[in-house]
Amino acid sequence: MRRLTIAFFPMLILVLSPAGPARGDEVLFLNGDRLSGKILKAVSGKLTIKTEGAGDVTVDMSKVKTFSTDAPVAVGVKEQPPVSADVGAGPDRYVQTAPAPGAPPQPVAIADISAITSITTAGSRTRVPARSPPRSTTPWRWGSTTTSSPRSSMATY
Repeated sequence: MRRLTIAFFPMLILVLSPAGPARGDEVLFLNGDRLSGKILKAVSGKLTIKTEGAGDVTVDMSKVKTFSTDAPVAVGVKEQPPVSADVGAGPDRYVQTAPAPGAPPQPVAIADISAITSITTAGSRTRVPARSPPRSTTPWRWGSTTTSSPRSSMATY
């Protein structure tokens, strides 16, 4: 009986554990491709999403079929100021936004979105680096000349 209990316990843990990775933001493209990660921002028709494998990826919003977020983001539509809203996938070229908890989702055309900014739970904006980190000035030798290494600017994460 003790052997049965010892063999059964690990199986029980496997069955009761979550069956997949935590949900994240997802972008669905017109060609059927999907990109998962965290939507950081959208400015001037470009959507930036931070992915685990490829880092920050910027895509043209005209190629986006729909997208969803797992946390509220600040969404600006046309000339209106951004409003914090949950964003869910909608029909082609639309998303569903719910600006207030319990409010019915409203369809918003992706072409009408002027800005998206990720927000934290405290309501402040997430810091997004404006530019690359500075290049290393460590010299290296190639033959008899001293120059900066093109590889020295590559960050290791």
